[in-house]
Amino acid sequence: MNKKGIELSINVFVVIILSLIMLSGGVYLLRSFIVTSIGVESDLDAMTQEQLERLLVDEGRQVALPFFSAELEAGDTHIYGLGILNIDEDEFGDSFSITIEPAAYVNLDGKSGTITDLAPFEKWLLYNTNELTIKENQHVEEAILVEVPNGAEKGTYIFDVKVMHSPDNNNDQYDATKKLYVIVK
Repeated sequence: MNKKGIELSINVFVVIILSLIMLSGGVYLLRSFIVTSIGVESDLDAMTQEQLERLLVDEGRQVALPFFSAELEAGDTHIYGLGILNIDEDEFGDSFSITIEPAAYVNLDGKSGTITDLAPFEKWLLYNTNELTIKENQHVEEAILVEVPNGAEKGTYIFDVKVMHSPDNNNDQYDATKKLYVIVK
């Protein structure tokens, strides 16, 4: 009777030790995955900022969307970078706003439709909708977060990205419309 009690307590002790070892190994792996993903994300952000700086400052573009396409799966998110350069405060003023509207949807068979028929696109996008103040010859960089809903149909979703002048300038469009492509696999 005593041997069985000692064996049971030793077995419980061994199981607890093995469980702690497995738990610490899992925590270590999770931590290494998180550290790696944060490093990749910061590299991508630096690469996007570098491209925006090149397009806005070096080439003098008024509105730049350097990485305008991404392949995502349902449930994934992606951050696009949008840059705006105010080239002439006297003519345009220093107030701008960003609007993003659905343009088209192309399914895997090549048939096109509208995004609004498929899902409420407002849930896909998160970006700064407030008025932006940009002084003459200055630029800003804004992030556009796209989150593909879990039930999204596979295909290519196309959004129109527009930068508008302030309401004082009758909301005239500043530079050409940029296209944002979200390819859902």
